[in-house]
Amino acid sequence: MIPLKEYGQLEVGMTIIDSNGIEAIVESIGEGGLVKVNGQTFVWDWDRLHPDVMVKETAAERDERLRSKVVEQPQASWF
Repeated sequence: MIPLKEYGQLEVGMTIIDSNGIEAIVESIGEGGLVKVNGQTFVWDWDRLHPDVMVKETAAERDERLRSKVVEQPQASWF
């Protein structure tokens, strides 16, 4: 895990952990710094961000993990 302030950006789909150890998934980022996390919308403020907020999983890592769980049906071979 890496501190969110050090990572330096917020991404839709990333998993963060707050200073109390609660996990949250960033659902959307709108205009004016509006961010929806775990169903709650608020104005994002980097200056007020607690230094212990950590990035557990980036959006790219989450996409990779979810794609790896998809099992594709084998292609039928016709003789």
